[in-house]
Amino acid sequence: MWWEIKLNSKRLKKMIEEELDFYQRGYRGTSTLIALGRAYMYLGEYEEGRKYILKCIEKRRELVEEVKVKYGYESDSVAINIARIAKHMRWIGELEQMKEEFAEASRIFGRVYEKEREEGSVLALRPWGHPDFYVLWATAEYYTGNLQKAVEIKRLMEGRRGVIPGGFAECILKKDPEGIKKIMSNIIGVIKEEKMPPDEDELVDDPWHWYEEGKKILGLPSIFDVYDKTPPIFNYSEFENG
Repeated sequence: MWWEIKLNSKRLKKMIEEELDFYQRGYRGTSTLIALGRAYMYLGEYEEGRKYILKCIEKRRELVEEVKVKYGYESDSVAINIARIAKHMRWIGELEQMKEEFAEASRIFGRVYEKEREEGSVLALRPWGHPDFYVLWATAEYYTGNLQKAVEIKRLMEGRRGVIPGGFAECILKKDPEGIKKIMSNIIGVIKEEKMPPDEDELVDDPWHWYEEGKKILGLPSIFDVYDKTPPIFNYSEFENG
């Protein structure tokens, strides 16, 4: 099937072994926690994976408190960390809370952008130089249903790689499942060419997250199905011969 990526269980177990070694030695940052969470989930150990993703959410909440003290609550750093918390919630099916977190991130992103635009700052003048801000802002708008806003943010980035939620949003608005399939094919190509393990959450474009989201949109088997039973936007039967 065009949409399949075959994961090597031995590599996943090796990744878990290495990350658990870090964890047991006290290295419990978000990258270690998300690596463990996703690896366990891809091995089919969903509740074990969920446990580490919840720990990652807790760690990010601590980061929100830290950056809030340093930069203030309505800051890009707070918005970015709240958006990442919401993304983690997508993996464990906490959909209502996910939407609440994304809505708050969206509000802060918008306030920060307007302030920076009025001041003529580089964040507003050169969006491509701040991919974390814009990609996660587009992600927040996508998941809160503000699809047109996600498309507008994508256009601000002038075609830079990584604004996948804006691309998905545009295809959904146009009722264009073939467009989703094309974006999916590009994501799959990047993952395979660059041999990306599924723990690449720290990359701003996070291809594995959008790989699973794309499959969910098209009604293909997705790891998100484990905790999210909502129906797909498009029907897989349209692609069986694709």
